[in-house]
Amino acid sequence: MELTVADRIRVARRRARLSQTQAANAIGVHRGTFAHWERGGGHLPNARNVIQLAKILKVSHDWLMTGRGSMDPEPVEASAVRLECFARSLDEERWLE
Repeated sequence: MELTVADRIRVARRRARLSQTQAANAIGVHRGTFAHWERGGGHLPNARNVIQLAKILKVSHDWLMTGRGSMDPEPVEASAVRLECFARSLDEERWLE
């Protein structure tokens, strides 16, 4: 059985060990609004709230809204280069050449 958006929100919130009130307060919505999201029936968070919700629940926002991919957020990739090693102006670039 595939989970609905409401189910995934509830599963993620419980995994994060947050109450509906705590989760709602963390993203700046009323607890009743959050309860509607978990109940389903056409009530979905907007894009801004989905991003915040995924952050506080520590889940992938793609998984949260579509059920695709891993529940865990994508790892932040480290840069292959150190940005502080680059010239910060044309004069610096000419000097480094």
